[in-house]
Amino acid sequence: MLKSFGAIILLVGLLNIYFAGGERSLPFWVVGIITALGWHAVFGSFRVRIDLAEQIIELKATALMPIFKRRYSLAGARGFRVVSTGASTRPYSVVLVTREGQQITISNAKHQGDAVITARQFAEFCRLPWIDDINSSASTGS
Repeated sequence: MLKSFGAIILLVGLLNIYFAGGERSLPFWVVGIITALGWHAVFGSFRVRIDLAEQIIELKATALMPIFKRRYSLAGARGFRVVSTGASTRPYSVVLVTREGQQITISNAKHQGDAVITARQFAEFCRLPWIDDINSSASTGS
């Protein structure tokens, strides 16, 4: 649904660029923001790649061109856990906890149960523990 809504926003932005120039047209910076939002909604993607041979987890965001690409070592990870972010649309995040205490968001979920299943799957695949209790980092799941 986001891609189709983004396509509409992108089309509106492109039409505003095409028909701009009149004295009643929107300012160019507003048209640019509308078009950029539509662009990112249509072409934006987020990928998680795990290489067990190299013990690397890679997070990559793109919108036809790279936005960011981050690599983290699984050797320096303590495990996966689910945290409550307080966001209204996707309030639960699956995070990778490093030995230094850094929490790296891997994915977001609308329901706590979905986030727990995702965290367990990541932990099982990476052969790392997952932290069971959403409120405490002291207890670990099996």
